[in-house]
This record gives sequence, C-alpha cells and structure tokens, in this order.
Amino acid sequence: MQGRLLLGLEVDPGWHIRYHSMMDMLPAVIVGTFCIAYENISDAIIYRRCDQPIHIIVGPTGFEANETSCQLVKLRRGKVLLASFSCRGAGVEWKEDDEIRITKDGWELKYSIRAGRKVGDPTRFILTDPKGGPG
Repeated sequence: MQGRLLLGLEVDPGWHIRYHSMMDMLPAVIVGTFCIAYENISDAIIYRRCDQPIHIIVGPTGFEANETSCQLVKLRRGKVLLASFSCRGAGVEWKEDDEIRITKDGWELKYSIRAGRKVGDPTRFILTDPKGGPG
C-alpha cells in the first residue's frame, strides 16, 4: 500500500504561500457556515450548521467571523482538538488558543485570548474599509 501526502495550499493577502498537510487542517465536519446555538448557552460557544444568520465561516486553515479573521497556526488532534490561531480584526491582533469539541449537533468552542496588541485605530479601520465601510 502506497502512502499519499495530501496538501492544502493557501495564499494570504500579502501573497505568502503556505502549505498545509491534512493533519494541519481543521476537520471537514467543522468546515462551512455556522450559527451560534443560543438555546445552549454555557461556558463554551456552541455552533450548528445553518444558512442564516451566519455567525462564523470556517475553512480548513482558519475562520472568519464578525470583524475577525483567524489563521490556524497549530493543531493537536485528540478527543478534543487543541487549536492555536493568529487573529486580526478592527485594528487589533491577537493569539488565540481554542478547545474544539465535535458533537452530534455541531461543535463547541472554548477560547482563550493571549498576546493582544493594537495595530491601528479601530475607528479609522472601519471608516476607511475599502470593502464597503463608510468613508
């Protein structure tokens, strides 16, 4: 039996190319569009697959949420996925360590933010956003 190495390719806005092996990617079961399940509020954010309203869009190498973009830095697989992300949004950059549990109805997330720093003026960022912000 021959082994295969499957790779993902990602090009970020700065035109840096990153290669990801399948072991370094988020599992397909949590890739897609999800809504917060408000009826199950706990110490974790619980997500269910949905079409509207979308609260988070997850790809194999990161996620996009309200004014937030996070790229996967490290993933440890086990009963609970331990994921580290590098995030940016509204003039702030931060590192995030997450615990992801896959459930029968979706998945849940416990997050811990560390190493945050301001990289710009959030008001100016919103007012000068070329993707449709006022200004």
